[in-house]
Amino acid sequence: PRPAIKQHIGAVVTGGLPAEVSKQLQVVAKQHKLTPFMLLHGALSLLLARHSNSSDIVVGTPVANRTQSELTPLIGFFVNTLVLRAETEHETLAEYFQHIREVHIGAQSNQDVPFEQLVDRLKVPRGGAHSPLFQIMLTTSTDYGLSAAEEVSSLPGLALEGYDSGTVAAKFDLDINLSMSDEGVGLTWTYDISVFDEQMVTRLNTHLCRLLTSLAEVGEETAAPHSLAMLSSAEEHHLVTELNDTGADYPKGACIHELFEQQAQDNPDSVAVVFEDTHLTYGELNSRANQLAHYLVEKQGVKPDTLVGICVERSLEMVIGILGILKAGGAYVPLDPSYPQERLSYMIEDAALKVVLNH
Repeated sequence: PRPAIKQHIGAVVTGGLPAEVSKQLQVVAKQHKLTPFMLLHGALSLLLARHSNSSDIVVGTPVANRTQSELTPLIGFFVNTLVLRAETEHETLAEYFQHIREVHIGAQSNQDVPFEQLVDRLKVPRGGAHSPLFQIMLTTSTDYGLSAAEEVSSLPGLALEGYDSGTVAAKFDLDINLSMSDEGVGLTWTYDISVFDEQMVTRLNTHLCRLLTSLAEVGEETAAPHSLAMLSSAEEHHLVTELNDTGADYPKGACIHELFEQQAQDNPDSVAVVFEDTHLTYGELNSRANQLAHYLVEKQGVKPDTLVGICVERSLEMVIGILGILKAGGAYVPLDPSYPQERLSYMIEDAALKVVLNH
């Protein structure tokens, strides 16, 4: 849960990719007429789309905002914040990166609009929990690979060096610095510890590195963005194989409704089925299915091998109906209520149904 008031306490996770991947990514960027930053933004948006299960991804990025030549010699802070809104649902990488390019060109052409004015004009509700419009900041730097000695500034008669305060400030949920050079790709994740933990951010870093590597290896513009690999082989094996290894021994001589009855006897108060905001326990479901089964046998003459139609929408009653028919000894014939009447009439006649359950 997000705190009501942002704590601004952060931590850092770093990662990197080798020079070969970086050089190939630069080739991919040129193929799609992108700057390296545009390419990195596109990859990050794909990552966030998959993790959030949303194709509408919004991130912020700072811009120098010195478009006028008169500002060049001036000392001062003219930086503005651009809001980049990307739609990740595209058929091909070529289409997706064309969209990313248009997003950046559009944002850059309006970089002199103050961010605060944009928030006011859009009437975005403000609060102390998070920043308005976006909660993920993307930045880039060109000093990836510099040694500590190269980062130390010097002035005549003075020796200067950086001082580490020991604390990390988190202005946003995630502040991601990506840099690409011939020496490799550098990734620095500053995250709000009240929103993310280190394990999650480390996984995001690993997935983005894998996605960038996959992007560097893809050789065709017609590939779909969602086809880029993000998971490691170990993760794929866990999700596809291990989690689906659900085989279990069960009595081979019992019918499915008999297995259900045993479960109802063992766990009568456990929830068996949920539909929207209602649910039934195993005991309740078994009781209602028994009532229906008695009615079908006594009033409708259902006996073993009798075919009974069931024409209901997805609901609790659908499950009750299926179990009730099986308990009566019959077999259910599913009839979709959305089918045309002619189709339903044909199915009822073809199966020689004498009884059909519906709402």
